[in-house]
Amino acid sequence: MLTETDLRQAFAVAADWHRADDVTELAELAVQTLHELVPCDGVGWNEVDVQQHAVRAVTSPPGYLGPELAAQLDRLVDQHPIVAYVGATGDTRTHKISDFVSARAFHSLEIYADFFRPLGAEDLAAMIVEPGETIVGIAFTRDRRSYTKRDLVLLDVVRPHLAAAYRNVVTRGEARSRLDAFERGLPGKEVVALERNGRPAFRSKLLESWFGGDVPDAGTYERDDARLLVRVVDGEPPLLLLEETRLAPDPERVRALGLTARQAEILGLVARGFTDGEIAAELYLSVRTVEKHLEHAFARLDVHSRNDAVRVLFA
Repeated sequence: MLTETDLRQAFAVAADWHRADDVTELAELAVQTLHELVPCDGVGWNEVDVQQHAVRAVTSPPGYLGPELAAQLDRLVDQHPIVAYVGATGDTRTHKISDFVSARAFHSLEIYADFFRPLGAEDLAAMIVEPGETIVGIAFTRDRRSYTKRDLVLLDVVRPHLAAAYRNVVTRGEARSRLDAFERGLPGKEVVALERNGRPAFRSKLLESWFGGDVPDAGTYERDDARLLVRVVDGEPPLLLLEETRLAPDPERVRALGLTARQAEILGLVARGFTDGEIAAELYLSVRTVEKHLEHAFARLDVHSRNDAVRVLFA
């Protein structure tokens, strides 16, 4: 379905993305170049936080989404057929709204009446750059249902390259901020420089405690009391970014804060990402009992959220 010209254009576009220095620059480059690759009315780089009903958008043409339409998208994003599908499946392939709902069903949605119709969009194709709690994707709007198989295949060809460029700029940004923190002596992720032979350039107690000083592959490692996220940043020299999250609270810290053993145990599971229902099942408690323990722990720690309670406990 793709011609040689299609592929040449696609890879020329993808090469541009690796010039970006940060996510904002990448977003601007992506929407401009993709608008030329797949003609349409508008292209938007969207970072969608469904839980918070918040969408950060960078568009081509600039200002394609005015403030009023952007507010409607924030309010109604959970009705978006593609966002709902990606949130449920994590599927990163390119889809169009007409894959999921008929024109009649689409027109019956509030998000159509308050967002798509004022925008003049009757169909939308979207490719996913990064799934997860915040979905990063590129949306292409047209005033009629006209996306072809060629359009979708072409976008699927370039998607891995955009995803790689995105991960690279995110990792480089984290490396810069971690190095800044490291140089200023601030707490944060540990940065370990690697020598040409791949060995650590200096001693790392964190590496030694987890791997005996060996250099691990990138990934997430977990043991009973902690989780370690390892990222590798290419460069000169190459870097390891290490971020340890403690999962079992220190007993002395628990006593000093005035928490009960059960409250500390529940907060330890919160730190692992357990929901209230999952904690209840793990500890053979009712969800209401878990909620009461958390309420008492919040009051004792003078905080108002799960994240703040975990932060104080593991400080």
